[in-house]
Amino acid sequence: MPIPDPAPQPILSDLVLIGGGHAHLHILKMVGMPESEGGFHNLVTQLGLRITLITKDVLTPYSGMVPGYVAGHYSFEQAHIDLAKICGFSGVRLIKGEVNRIDYDKKKKGGHVYLKGDNGNGNGNGNSNGNENEFLGRGGIRFDVLAIDVGSSPNLGNLKILNSSVPPASSPLLTAVKPISTFSSRWNALLSTFQNPSQFLEKYSLLNPHITVVVGSGAGGVELTLSVHTRLRAELENRGIDENCCKVVLVARSGALLGQHNASVRNIFERILTERGIDVVRGHEPESIEALDNENGNGYGNGYGNGNDKLLRFKGGGEPLTFSTALFCTSASAPSWFETSTPFELTSEESGKFLSIDSTFQVIGTEGVFASGDCATNVSDPRPKAGVFAVRAGVMVRENILRYLQGWQLKEFSLQKEFLGLISTGDKYAVASRGEQALEGEALWKLKDAIDVTWMEGFQKLPEMAADENRLPTGGEKWGVSKKSLVENLMRCGGCGAKVGSGVLERVLAELGGNGTENDNQQSLRDMDDCAISEIGEGATHMLQTIDYTPSFISDPYQFGYVAAVHAMSDMFAMCVSQEEELTLLCLASVPPTPRDVITESTLTSVLRGSFDAVRAAGGKIVGGHTVEGPLGLGFAVSRTVKGKGSWLTKGGGRIGDVIVVTKKLGVGAYFADEMRGGGGAREREQVIDSMMESNKIAGDVAAKLNKETGENAVRSATDVTGFGLMGHLIEMVKASRKVEEGKMQTKMRAKINLEKIAFLNGGVNAAVKGVFSSLQEENYKCRGGVSNHDECLARWEKDDQIMAKYLLLFNPETSGGLLFFVRAAEADAFVKELAVQGVEGVKVGDLEELGEDESGEGEYCAVVDKEKGTGTKEKIRKGGDFVRVV
Repeated sequence: MPIPDPAPQPILSDLVLIGGGHAHLHILKMVGMPESEGGFHNLVTQLGLRITLITKDVLTPYSGMVPGYVAGHYSFEQAHIDLAKICGFSGVRLIKGEVNRIDYDKKKKGGHVYLKGDNGNGNGNGNSNGNENEFLGRGGIRFDVLAIDVGSSPNLGNLKILNSSVPPASSPLLTAVKPISTFSSRWNALLSTFQNPSQFLEKYSLLNPHITVVVGSGAGGVELTLSVHTRLRAELENRGIDENCCKVVLVARSGALLGQHNASVRNIFERILTERGIDVVRGHEPESIEALDNENGNGYGNGYGNGNDKLLRFKGGGEPLTFSTALFCTSASAPSWFETSTPFELTSEESGKFLSIDSTFQVIGTEGVFASGDCATNVSDPRPKAGVFAVRAGVMVRENILRYLQGWQLKEFSLQKEFLGLISTGDKYAVASRGEQALEGEALWKLKDAIDVTWMEGFQKLPEMAADENRLPTGGEKWGVSKKSLVENLMRCGGCGAKVGSGVLERVLAELGGNGTENDNQQSLRDMDDCAISEIGEGATHMLQTIDYTPSFISDPYQFGYVAAVHAMSDMFAMCVSQEEELTLLCLASVPPTPRDVITESTLTSVLRGSFDAVRAAGGKIVGGHTVEGPLGLGFAVSRTVKGKGSWLTKGGGRIGDVIVVTKKLGVGAYFADEMRGGGGAREREQVIDSMMESNKIAGDVAAKLNKETGENAVRSATDVTGFGLMGHLIEMVKASRKVEEGKMQTKMRAKINLEKIAFLNGGVNAAVKGVFSSLQEENYKCRGGVSNHDECLARWEKDDQIMAKYLLLFNPETSGGLLFFVRAAEADAFVKELAVQGVEGVKVGDLEELGEDESGEGEYCAVVDKEKGTGTKEKIRKGGDFVRVV
């Protein structure tokens, strides 16, 4: 008897990376690289290692390019690294969140990480205290090995914000350069001040210039000062405003600038600052900042204009300084939660309270916990807080993590003490500093630019992700299966993209005799409503039931659990039931098998926490379930009792003249297909996930409320947009609406939709433009025969990639998509308005129109040659019917 195929490699340990710092970037990329290219992908698999990245910002800036970004030499995209793409490339779980607590058990050598704002974080153990109405939150994220690289923040000392309870680090009156991600949004806000010349000149002038204060006397502060000066003057010049209407002031706590560099370097920068006309306030330490009321004449008034509405005071006296914007780039400070919410050894108060590490990068006295970058200090061999050391630490931290996992002795490392510093001056000119040497010139900026761009490209231009063709079976051509189809079969989508196509289901059910096709008088699969409806007991009580199963397709287990539950409940919400009876759900959870119970427990807990929270948010309850071992996935049986017959909506009921309303944007399936191939992006991903996590309950409640208030169905029919795509579900509704009482047909009805009015997700459009779609797209596209003017649409938009992409996305499967309504025209505007009031974006995309005299409205499933593929094979395609017209 042959040995059965082996089960997937079991997970044996969890490595959690906190922060997307420079050292962790190296680790993340190398996880996805083969050993032949310096990576350790195979070793990760052999070790049964599951890696999770927790990061506050999925778009992480490269500190070396921030001055160039500020000066306008680099775009946002050039200066930032997309962690979502790197994690997708390497198969690393990505959790977006800000860590604020770590628990560690020295006996078990492991622990849990908790996130800021997480409801499961409040009582110390992540439990909900038994309150069934309280949200569980994400809870603790377990680890066997932990690596921390969260950077640092400027040390604000004892700075006070007067007349405010907001701590200085969070105050809108100042901007700390680190974390750089926060600085980026504040910097954009500053630039917006310069966008409108007339508004700018209302507040600022030559006599009253816009003042930006930069606090910090080190290389970072001086470099930032020069970059800000260059950019802001250029902004004014580009708008025809005298560049002297803005002023930059450098505030130095010490008398000397660039204290860690040699005298020659300091002299060069003193000269450049003087040439640029930048004032330097020396030997002054900021004491307080307060907001001024210049509008009512209560400003401090030191010769500058009303736009400078803040006041900086110094310790020990000195003339206060009014300003518009303050940027702090002072010495590094560790995150405050290191001291309050971790058990780790820290450096002294004077040394900044950083994580104390040894030469192996392991936190002292804590096995299996490593740290690098600005947040950590090697107490026996300290180095300055500079990005050059973090970049080089990546290889070293990686090696010792792998050594620890294999039970090997850790290796001690020593970072270099001298390094080449290239400090830009804002105008594509740079100064080189090494030891006692100093050079300056444009060539040095070109060198710095080349180094930075090359380093960034290593993380921005990742190797193309492709299926392993060694796994392909042979002999496909004999059965009419192309190699392309076989390759695509290895990259099947999750979510609703994992559904079996409607045509296959219909033929199977016809074979079983439980359902008919359109060639007989029995009910077709496409005639079925979103929920099964059964009469129970007396008093016209009915049970509404639906079932759904979603294979995992999101790396964050909590988010996956949440989305899977939201998606499963959508069928119920599409029924727009007017009563408020509680939803009850049964859950089926499939969890990958592993010999370590703690791993299974962690995985199952994470996904179910998300599901429980989603169900509770919708006013429902999970009352039971079942678990199996297998690929990660969640299924739900959803039920609700309803009193009164017909107090729900079905897919049918639309009438000619009704308005078609859609909630949520389209493109989920295409986006995740693209992400699977190394595409997508952090911003696009966040938009998609936010959309999927939005429940359809509110939209369904609004429809039910309107129908109750009008005493009749102003909202005539509804369904949710999921696996069959907008086009497939729209055809379902039109087909169902053509059937009226006593078997009569209103076959002269058709849906007309305006493509320009339909909203799309940016990531979905980007994927479709590249020709990337969900694996279910091909099956869904077979309903194109029901589009009256399909060929015309293809011809009209063949030269417009964007419009063609949007048209094809009408067939795209959606996971946790929105609701699709037919609304009586008289109430359509009120319906859309009330949706907006409740926070739901509803769009009127078309209406139901009457067919022309030469249009039959008759259609059927029939076998046709698939000429588009040129294979001569046959497919089941809906031909005719005139169900939809696209304009």
